[in-house]
Amino acid sequence: MWLAISVGAAILFAVVFAPYPNRSSKTPEVTREGPLRIKSARLVQSGPELVLKIKTNGNWQPSQISRSSNRYLCTRFLHEKKQKELVQICVEDRRRSDKVTLRLTGIKKNGDIISSRRLKASIKRPSASSISASFKPAQADITPGTSRWWVVTRWSGKKCKNAPSFIKVCGDRFPETGTARINVRKAKKVSCKWSGELLYLNGPRNVKQVALTFDDGPSIYTQQILRLLSKYKAKATFFVWGVRTNGRESVLRQFLERGHEIGNHSWNHHQLPKYKELSVTNKNFRRMSGFKPCLFRPPYRVYDRKLLAAAKRAGMQTILWDVDSQDWQRPGAKSIANTVLKDTQAGSIILMHDGGGPRNQTVTALKRILKQLRARDYRFVTVSELLGNSVVWDPRTRPGI
Repeated sequence: MWLAISVGAAILFAVVFAPYPNRSSKTPEVTREGPLRIKSARLVQSGPELVLKIKTNGNWQPSQISRSSNRYLCTRFLHEKKQKELVQICVEDRRRSDKVTLRLTGIKKNGDIISSRRLKASIKRPSASSISASFKPAQADITPGTSRWWVVTRWSGKKCKNAPSFIKVCGDRFPETGTARINVRKAKKVSCKWSGELLYLNGPRNVKQVALTFDDGPSIYTQQILRLLSKYKAKATFFVWGVRTNGRESVLRQFLERGHEIGNHSWNHHQLPKYKELSVTNKNFRRMSGFKPCLFRPPYRVYDRKLLAAAKRAGMQTILWDVDSQDWQRPGAKSIANTVLKDTQAGSIILMHDGGGPRNQTVTALKRILKQLRARDYRFVTVSELLGNSVVWDPRTRPGI
């Protein structure tokens, strides 16, 4: 189980900063058998995250990696083209805690420390001799492009075995000579995978999260809605008409870049669309944005067994709602907000519109809805997140493991 890394005070162990290595240089320390001798190390990109796995020769605990024991376990990164700074990620000694944390340090070429902070990451310990960490490149100051990376360890004391008497410290590195490389790419969603039922009106009721959905766009109101969602750090799902995407390719890409989701709302909003129309609409979305939806919303909420089967054949599950904002009737912004706030509960899928007519009332109501539901500790997620669907990432950012 992944352990979330909390932010707080910690004791940083002493780190010895070696100069920038030559591509063919060997580690400056003497390698001997010991608990921190590196058995293996691997770094891969998995969607939007980097996954680092290190296995050592012996067992260790974070408390053993400290100033007093003169030990460290660090991974260093150097961008191929931007070589002004070295980035170093080290296991950190967080005393009086059984959690493993990581410390991110920026280092100039002359060895001066530029910055030092706790790295926001998820960590697991498959065994007492291994560690696996998952983190976003940007959070580790690793920019897209090719970076060189290598792992260095250091230890001392009785477990520095078979070393000559004048050797007080032992160390190891991976690879033994030179450096490894990783080409970090900007992660891109290409689709999603669903499981479970063919039809959903709401998500699980046991978690305080809801899915805002917007139908019939994009339109001139969509950008206003996007700005409000960004302000309140909310995610949403946009069920889009295929016919309204021509000339609005950039809006579809914006949805994805900001963490929102695109759903299929048919090509031209006819009742009971056929499989071919659903398939053509998905292909159009894929061509314009690079993303193929796995969610479908039937126009006018009209559906039958044949439509559910057609959506499934097109790779989509059908999504309805349990909270209707009634914004399509234009009853006034106050009425729209009151309806949503009264009917929403954990797991709700909320129907709103960003197109199909004047939506200025929807925009005004949305601000109040976001503010008050946030005050009630609700999280705003996409429909796929609400239902537990998985993201399909660009294969170039997906490891073959």
